[in-house]
Formats: sequence, structure tokens, C-alpha cells
Amino acid sequence: TEEKKALIRTQALFDVGVRTFRVYSPEPGSAVLATVKALRKRFGNDIEIFAGQVIDVDQAKALEAAGADGLYVGIGGGGRCITGVRSGSVINWPDIVWSMRGEISIPVIVEGGASDHIATTLAIGATGIGVSRIAGGGTIESPGGMLFCVDENGKFFKPYGGEASARTKYLDKHMLPFGIPSFVEGETRKAQMAYYQYATPTMAFNIYSLTEDVILSYVFRAVRELHEFHAIDPSPLRRKTAVGEAMQKTH
Repeated sequence: TEEKKALIRTQALFDVGVRTFRVYSPEPGSAVLATVKALRKRFGNDIEIFAGQVIDVDQAKALEAAGADGLYVGIGGGGRCITGVRSGSVINWPDIVWSMRGEISIPVIVEGGASDHIATTLAIGATGIGVSRIAGGGTIESPGGMLFCVDENGKFFKPYGGEASARTKYLDKHMLPFGIPSFVEGETRKAQMAYYQYATPTMAFNIYSLTEDVILSYVFRAVRELHEFHAIDPSPLRRKTAVGEAMQKTH
């Protein structure tokens, strides 16, 4: 079973000092819950367990009751992920996170496009935001080091595809009949280099820039901590229509 395989891997990592683990499956099902229960039974409170991807409040409650220390929400909504399109799934993590308010007491981390609107994501009820391309793409830490490509506009970039892109499937030899890569759920796109005259394009630089968005979301709501932001009553969130957006652009 999946939980037995997970126990073997977890034990090997635990033996070399790892104490924080993530139980991950992009599809809903019982495997994540069973694995969380198995890990908590084996390791007790000696490890931290984050679990996902959560699709509804009932699953979130079950994972918390099983011993999860935190939850991950978000499927197929990132800058390069096409899971939502291929599976016909609605990108509905804002609704899920909002519905969890007052229902669970452990952190909720959102990924899959959440970094595009950090203030909104936090206001909805998220505790944290998972990032990939926006933090690691186009940096000297990504493959190639200081070697960058240049597009037709003279902008520096690196190709960025992720584990579900066709090129990664080819490299890992995950192939189906007729020579097609197995279940491609990601596109290979460009990760632009963030250029500033006195800054090297690093992951640390990108993450620091993202924290500025968090700070500004606090400042403009006159709060100092995340729990104060979550507790604003009435909520600062407002529905935005296409007409409203068009009118806003005149200003």
C-alpha cells in the first residue's frame, strides 16, 4: 500500500535528521489520510506533517483529526500548470480556503497561482503561500547558473517547465504508447530574470521581494500580524466585475 511505501521512505529520511514531511497527492482519495495516520502512529510528535492537496472542508477536518500539522490547498492553477484544463477542474481554492475559516485550527498553505495576488490570498484565510517559478525561476540557482537565454526583446530568461512538463517526462523516460510523454500537465514557459542594477537574480532576492507584498497588505489594512488580518470585520474582500475593472483602469 502507499502508506507502507511512505513509512519506508520516511524512516530513511528520519534516520538522517529530517523532521518535517509533506504527504502529497494531487488527486482526492483516501491515500493521503491513511498515510498521515500511519506516519503519526509510527513517529508520534517527533515529526511535522503537512498534507494535501485538500479539496474540501471535510477532508481538511479529517486530516487535522489524523494528526496533520498543516494543510496544502490548490490544484492546477499556477503559471505553467495545465492540470485544471486537462481534467476539467475548476480552480476553486479561494472558495475552499474561505470555507475553512473557523472550521480548522492548523495552518493552510495555498499554491497554484496564489503568489499572483498575495494580499487577497492572505485575506481569504491562508496562512502561507507555496511558490516555485516566482521564487526559483530565472535565478542563478536554477539550471544553467549565470547562463541565460535572450528573447526577441532582449530580455534574459530561462526555460521553466516543472516535473509535469513534456521535457521532464522525456528526460525521466515516463512515456506512453506511440512515443508520447505520460500525462503532461505542465507547459514549458519562460522564467524572466528579475533585473536590478545592484542585485544578483537569486532565490533570496525573489523571496525578499515577495515579502514586500505581504508587508504592504498589512500596512494598508492597519494590522501588524496575520491573525489580525484574518480577523478584520467586515472583510476587506470585494467582488470585482469585468465592468468595474474596466472603469478602474481609467484611473
